[in-house]
Amino acid sequence: MRILLLGATGGSGRAFIDAALKAGHEVGALVRGRGRLTAHPGLIEFAGDVTKPETVEAAIAAFKPEAAVSTLGTRAAESGTLTEVMGPIVALFEKHGIQRFIHVSSVGVGDSIGQLGFLARAIIVPLFLKAALKEKEPQERAIMASSLEWTIARPGNLVDEPVLGAWKCVEDPRQNLGRPLVSRTDLAAFMVRELAERSYLRKAVSLTSP
Repeated sequence: MRILLLGATGGSGRAFIDAALKAGHEVGALVRGRGRLTAHPGLIEFAGDVTKPETVEAAIAAFKPEAAVSTLGTRAAESGTLTEVMGPIVALFEKHGIQRFIHVSSVGVGDSIGQLGFLARAIIVPLFLKAALKEKEPQERAIMASSLEWTIARPGNLVDEPVLGAWKCVEDPRQNLGRPLVSRTDLAAFMVRELAERSYLRKAVSLTSP
């Protein structure tokens, strides 16, 4: 499968590249400057910027992806960027017939706020995560309102270690996950599997360690 990846240079993007290539997929990575990723057979870099839809469309035209994955994240200085660009990106996917789309969001966005424990809801979210989670909500809405065959992955706290090789998927927005965490490698493995199995088609699912 040819997969267009947005957010390739972040930790989750790099983990996805490794997992997708090992599974035999081809990955077209949109990056702001070529040469930022380690070269691998099956990986093609396309110079582009998600804030400039014409560069995304150029990559789509050149690569002709069968699916797309977004692991996009923003720094504090870029607040609001993805909220503005997700709608145009989704429209490009619809225009070019890219139906399958997996987007990485976060536990605590939308109705999944109820999955967090009392301490997280009362202290951690208001003091540290409120702006970031609020920014992700319109991104999710733009995807959910589309005609795409989307899946939204809402991982808990992302860590590089430990890699458990297993994860728990939770759909019930009322199920308390306590202090959820998942490794980036396991998140990547989930996305590669979901591209093939389509178990959570047009669903938002939270991921945490078993």
